[in-house]
Amino acid sequence: AKSGVDEKSRIVLYAGKQPRDSQQGSPYQVALSVKSYISNTNGLDYKYALNYDPKSTVQAQVAFGQNAQSMTKININAELNKSKSRKQYLQQQDLAHQCSQEMEHGNYQLPACANLTARANLLNKAVIHVQYQNFNKYVENYTHKFFNYLRHYFYYNFEENYVDYSGKGGRNQMNIAVDVEPDFEAANVSVNTEYRDIQLQNIDIARWVKPLLAVHPVFTIQDRYLSYALGLQLIRPSCVVDQTAVSTLDNTVYPINLGNEWTAMLLYVPGYRVNQQYYQNPQNQQYQHQSQQHQQQYQQQYQQQYQHQSQQHQQQYQQQYQQQYQHQS
Repeated sequence: AKSGVDEKSRIVLYAGKQPRDSQQGSPYQVALSVKSYISNTNGLDYKYALNYDPKSTVQAQVAFGQNAQSMTKININAELNKSKSRKQYLQQQDLAHQCSQEMEHGNYQLPACANLTARANLLNKAVIHVQYQNFNKYVENYTHKFFNYLRHYFYYNFEENYVDYSGKGGRNQMNIAVDVEPDFEAANVSVNTEYRDIQLQNIDIARWVKPLLAVHPVFTIQDRYLSYALGLQLIRPSCVVDQTAVSTLDNTVYPINLGNEWTAMLLYVPGYRVNQQYYQNPQNQQYQHQSQQHQQQYQQQYQQQYQHQSQQHQQQYQQQYQQQYQHQS
């Protein structure tokens, strides 16, 4: 359950199987409960978003096993926030200077400021506390395999300490700290358990992983990955009427002079019918050319699709006719 107004959200999941007899396997149950508190940040003011601390917390309980007595139970408490170095990094960007100049003229959501406002709310630090009970041999074996995978895959970044370690993790506990660089190009990860201390330093972050690590309190993983896949400058495209300028969905900016009267914004979608009186104005002829291009592209795509479908239908008809003729013969 999630609301656009309430900062709290919750996920509850249960799945289980009960075979008819022992030959079909053993009963098994999985239960998951997640509670999160994510701040609703301001998306209209870059300076406010820069100084705001969008601290978020997540609590999760996972239980799985054959019965309630032997279930493996895992409790996870995570805290996500924004580092001071991230704030300093954004202040040094060229867009920050451009946004400050635009804000002096009353424009708070043109592409430069909209981009910075969204980036100012990204979280790049996480502290995770994990407590577990009844780890069976199966789960423990895969846990060791996971650490071995980290050791070999991140060979040059992996450091492990067994001897000079005081056991900061505690019994049946694990502490994980993730610190992503301000530019989201690399990350440092530390894992503390009862018997070992693991440090992963300067891990390069692939481009397709950045939308996953760049957690935003408002924009979901789907929004961030869709923006990455489409190559958008903003996480979510927006059309804005600001104080002295307008920004369209494709980030085209042009000046306007608004008076004290009401102003209406209309979204124009090119279609088949063209208003010739509108395009008689020389200033609007460029839009007529763009509209004709859109129509030509659409017609070409339609003709290619129709031609491909027509060929498929013709081939199917010939095959059916040959089969019917052979059967009659």
